[in-house]
Amino acid sequence: MEKIVSRRVFLKNSVAIMGSVIMFNFSIAFSASESEASEFTELQEDIMPHVSVKMYPGRSEKEKADLAEAIAQDVMDIIGAGKSSISVAIEEISPQEWKDMVYDSEIMGKSDKLYIKPGYSM
Repeated sequence: MEKIVSRRVFLKNSVAIMGSVIMFNFSIAFSASESEASEFTELQEDIMPHVSVKMYPGRSEKEKADLAEAIAQDVMDIIGAGKSSISVAIEEISPQEWKDMVYDSEIMGKSDKLYIKPGYSM
């Protein structure tokens, strides 16, 4: 029998267990005029957002697919993006490479962009 958990519980447990880093990139061109605002809204659905998850190896393809689906659903629920506009990438980084490839460059190097900071240091 499968145990069903909410997306937020899954994500909370996944982050604690996997040491994953989730980064959202919601960047898009800005349109100033009222007529362009309508085009901007339509364009927005076509090109954003992309979510990149970096985590240690060891999760099954099903776990990664479930995580990607949970992230996409939360993005739809929270910012109103259409599912066809969302992309989610999962990259596995070995523990030996984590400091150089993720912690130093993605976490410390972009700490001003983090909305959730890790509870560890390296």
